[in-house]
Amino acid sequence: MLRILARTAAPAAAAAVMVAALPGIAQAAPASTPVPCDPATLASDISGAASGATLGLPAGCVYVLTMPLPTVSQNLTINGNGATVERSTAAGTPAFEILTVSGGTLSLHKLSFTNGDGAILVTQSGNLSVSGGTFSQNQAPQGGAIDIEGGASKETITNATFTGNTATGAGGEGGAIYNGLNAGTTVTKCTFTGNQAAAGGALFDFAVYGATITSSSFTGNTATNGGAIASDPIGGESLSKDTISGNSASQDGGGISNAYALMSIQNSLITGNQAGGDGGGLYQYSLEYGEVGPDLTSTRVTKNSAANGGGIYINASVADLTGSTVSGNTATADGGGIDNAGSFRSFDTLNLATSKITSNHAGAEGGGVYNVGDVSATSTPITYNTAAGGGGIYDGPGTDTVTLTTSGVQHNKIDNCEPAASIPGCTG
Repeated sequence: MLRILARTAAPAAAAAVMVAALPGIAQAAPASTPVPCDPATLASDISGAASGATLGLPAGCVYVLTMPLPTVSQNLTINGNGATVERSTAAGTPAFEILTVSGGTLSLHKLSFTNGDGAILVTQSGNLSVSGGTFSQNQAPQGGAIDIEGGASKETITNATFTGNTATGAGGEGGAIYNGLNAGTTVTKCTFTGNQAAAGGALFDFAVYGATITSSSFTGNTATNGGAIASDPIGGESLSKDTISGNSASQDGGGISNAYALMSIQNSLITGNQAGGDGGGLYQYSLEYGEVGPDLTSTRVTKNSAANGGGIYINASVADLTGSTVSGNTATADGGGIDNAGSFRSFDTLNLATSKITSNHAGAEGGGVYNVGDVSATSTPITYNTAAGGGGIYDGPGTDTVTLTTSGVQHNKIDNCEPAASIPGCTG
């Protein structure tokens, strides 16, 4: 029997050698190196890992650190398996960023970070990929959880949760994430709650290539400007299938504040946000890098509030709403639904196509729309809005025009349009 086993095993071993030698045959991925639940060993294994290595952490382990982990400059994967890396809460623990990526790509899977003076800093040519995990109670001058400073970095963040992170600096930007320089960051299926900053309570984007945010939710974040998101990228910002709800700004942009570049928002919900200044749901400031934006498609802007522009405030821009709804928003002054504020620019235009402006309220003028630019409304009913003047549309001072094409302005209070006879096709 022993001879038979030996004779049958030999061909199998030879076959394995032959398969390994054949070109074009996929080889197994390198084995994961297990890391015991010990901070010193984790630091040593990160420092000594060859490029392309994978480290596996024990499920549920909490690595309590009294100093930062080594800088990652190689390609490295860390499978967290639900582990947590925590800066110690003990008195006297110095402030430090938990982990820095200066080169290569660091891929993190189901690994959480807490109590860092910043959780992750991406610099130089570093790249970061995050899948799963929770970032909580981290704080830094900017990018409370993740600060992306890499000059050519491309970051992906998926299925992660960011809660209670803070940008602490004077004018601190990005309570959870700061996206800077050339970074083209993609955020997918992430949750942001209770983060805070001076600008961009959850996320601040100041990159050449703007962020792409998909199927994510922003709830209960706070800032001076841009309660959830503050955006100022040259390349523009893209949101799709996102929910921006219950965020607040003491000044402008309770939900979102966008400046200078296109913001495209599709199939999203902006609801229940509040601004002490302008733009309860969305605040759009003057464009520098093009003449179009924001662009809302199949998006609902509901139940937001502000001093001006309860739903949307537009200043010096071309705004396009297609198949979208602006409803139930409130302004204590002008523009319950939309304040098309206009300014020094010649292209201040609001284009409404197959949209609805309904049941908004302004304390002063323009329950549905307050206009100081140009408005073009096509197949867009403006109904059941209320204001002290111009319940549907108030056409403000200047040489602006309002063009209504198969767009009824009806059932608004105290009247449909003001000043009287200023808008062709709109009476009462």
